[in-house]
Amino acid sequence: MRRPDKTVVVAAFIAWLTIPLLLMMLGVESRFLELEKRSPASLPSNAVSRLADSLFYTEVAAAFRDRVPLRVPALGLDAWIDLEIFGDSPNPEVLIGSDGWLFDRQSVIGVCEKPIQPRRVVANFVEISRVLRASGRRFVVVVAPNKEAIYPERLGAAGPLAHCAQEWRQEIRALLSSADLPDYIDLWGAMEGLKARANEDIYWPHDTHWTSESAIEVSRLIVEQLRPGLWDDGVVRSRPHSSPGDLASKIGLPTSIERTLYEVERDVRVKIVARKKGRLRRLSTVGKNQRRFKPNVLSIYDSFGLRYLGMLPQFLRRSTWVSWRGLPNGKLTSIIDEFVRANVVVLESVERSLASRFSGSARNVPAHLIAALLDELPRTALAPSALPDGAFDLPPAGTDSSRYVVFDIGPLVDEATALRIRAAAQDSDGTWGHVAIHVVKSPQGERRVVVRLSATARAVRIRPPKLDVGDVSLVDL
Repeated sequence: MRRPDKTVVVAAFIAWLTIPLLLMMLGVESRFLELEKRSPASLPSNAVSRLADSLFYTEVAAAFRDRVPLRVPALGLDAWIDLEIFGDSPNPEVLIGSDGWLFDRQSVIGVCEKPIQPRRVVANFVEISRVLRASGRRFVVVVAPNKEAIYPERLGAAGPLAHCAQEWRQEIRALLSSADLPDYIDLWGAMEGLKARANEDIYWPHDTHWTSESAIEVSRLIVEQLRPGLWDDGVVRSRPHSSPGDLASKIGLPTSIERTLYEVERDVRVKIVARKKGRLRRLSTVGKNQRRFKPNVLSIYDSFGLRYLGMLPQFLRRSTWVSWRGLPNGKLTSIIDEFVRANVVVLESVERSLASRFSGSARNVPAHLIAALLDELPRTALAPSALPDGAFDLPPAGTDSSRYVVFDIGPLVDEATALRIRAAAQDSDGTWGHVAIHVVKSPQGERRVVVRLSATARAVRIRPPKLDVGDVSLVDL
């Protein structure tokens, strides 16, 4: 290499190092939060004492990288080059579809990486619904379809990756439609119908979510499910709206797509009655000569439901809104008291989160509801049988019923004793086998042992034998 060439290289290298530092000293920001949605890496402390520590320099590099000026434009240019020139995604979690559409990888294939039987998910819905209905409440279930479920043709080369999820979706759609869920709303069918008649796309090309037109349609369907005829004609208005999209942000793509923004405007005023940071908000809607749904509504929602949070409350007199993100560890059991307060529960979840939300801890929700609502449920008092070991005989059950036995064990049982409690059931052939239990506190602070039994169980008992058992109730749903 000739000397002039070396000089140019050295000068370029020095400029590459010094220009960002000079811009940083002049106060030019990296616009880090605009893209990353998180705090930048912290500058390391105790610099002098850590000069010999290699990790110190790694931390310095991370902090500098997050703060370097013009970082967002540079990443945007890199994303544009990857997409437009090489047709590749800068982020492996974002899939490139056709016509510039982007898709979330976990949304497309996540259910296949951690397969969970759709029957388990639907069975949990059915059990929750049966308990709530038996106590005089309603349970409205809405599942927000993944974007690729409504626009599979936009997946392009990523289409084959969605095959497994398509089969899972077809099965759970069929199960939900045929399940014992009187207030289930089929949003897959609703969104397919809206797509066919809409003038614009009903999901954002560079975002995982649906547009405001879809949120309007979902609001209408929920309102009509709660009280037919309540939805007003002509309550929507529109104006231009642009959105960069959460998927575009993940790859640093500096684009913004414009769509029509639809809104609900009724002659009402929605007031925040109470708010718990990061968990829930209670709303009250007032307005003269405006019809509203009077029963108290509990709405559990995620980012899809957030799109109709400004619409649906206008039709509800009283409502409580709880975000999935605000639930401790994502557990519905943490808000059983809100189920008790409500007359109607509207539960919304995006399709891609169904398996994780309704296959684990959600299986405990029916037992917690039974313990909390026992006084409102149809029940039969059980007396000790002639069988040894403190067993309780059970009357015959219907073939399609859900059967639970509840033991009141009082408030004085300590945590260690509660953890040792076991239950067994006698089957129709006379054999005994262990059955799952839930030790739950009632609203009055008493502990209750809730046992789920099969329809063929003839007797049930719990251990340890010296446990002080009060009332024993049979609940058939």
